[in-house]
Amino acid sequence: MLSQEIVRETFSFIRNPELIQKIAEHGILLEFENDDIILDQGMPISHVPVVVSGSIRVIRSDEEGHEILLYYLTSGDSCASSMNGGFGKSYSEIQAIAEGPTTVIGIPPQYVNDWIQEYEEWKNLVIGTFQRRFDDLLHSLESVAFNQLDERLIEYLENRSELTGSSVLKTSHAEIASQLNSSREVISRLLKQLERMGKLKLSRNSIELIKLR
Repeated sequence: MLSQEIVRETFSFIRNPELIQKIAEHGILLEFENDDIILDQGMPISHVPVVVSGSIRVIRSDEEGHEILLYYLTSGDSCASSMNGGFGKSYSEIQAIAEGPTTVIGIPPQYVNDWIQEYEEWKNLVIGTFQRRFDDLLHSLESVAFNQLDERLIEYLENRSELTGSSVLKTSHAEIASQLNSSREVISRLLKQLERMGKLKLSRNSIELIKLR
């Protein structure tokens, strides 16, 4: 059973003591290391993750292994796709991956719909989650459709830096290329161009951001 204190800290907007008690009773605390898979595409939805600390990268891939970054989740956020498990969707449509050490509260999906019927605060949480993730997806779509790849790369690096709280990103050119649905060669060329401009410094499997804009 979870402590009610951690439930209150994570769900800071929930005031109903009965709902807090139910989350504490049925939720489980799960801890993940960097790049651990929290939810896997095509696998059963065993829990709905709500981020306590750390962050989660949410992606979708096709049969050929091409990936697209959908959005990030940070403290207090949840994944709308996994919430579908409470509405009859048994299998995950996305892959959720830990960005560094990450702790989540896992809610069994059957309670998502049950608590909507019982608690106004939980209904607001679910509706708000779907709205925010929809806005995130619109932003991702606009970025892919209207922004040049160099601008998308800069935005990606800025987001990663903000999420990790560090100007040094531990990542590879291939990983960035996969998430931006590009090739490693193109991403490497753009990164080297940014390095020549004094905006960042490249090292093996790491990128130090200096001044991107």
